[in-house]
Amino acid sequence: MTKRAEKIIRERSNEFPHWTRTFRSFLEISYGYLRSTDTVEADILTTLILISCVRDEWDGPRFFPLAVKCGLEVIFRAEKIENQFMFGTNEHRFFLSSNLTYAENLRKMNDDFWKRRRKSL
Repeated sequence: MTKRAEKIIRERSNEFPHWTRTFRSFLEISYGYLRSTDTVEADILTTLILISCVRDEWDGPRFFPLAVKCGLEVIFRAEKIENQFMFGTNEHRFFLSSNLTYAENLRKMNDDFWKRRRKSL
């Protein structure tokens, strides 16, 4: 970090608690109704993880209110494969997503893998 950036952070650090309170108030007012859904979403993602038969240690759940389109996202992190899996809802849909941490490994997937995926779509 540059000295300029450190100076700016130091100068504004006394505002951080106010910023935090303001965002929390917004999220509680906007998404207070979502608190009851967080355990449901965690249960759904846990079920999907069990179905996947991925052998890993899982860290989670963590919950994030989505500031766009009134939603909530639950995140589990797979320790061994160093990847996050997200399940969430917004006012329009459910979604399940994950990043390709090691995209170079896609080339190692055999033809049977791709055939099964295409049939399931």
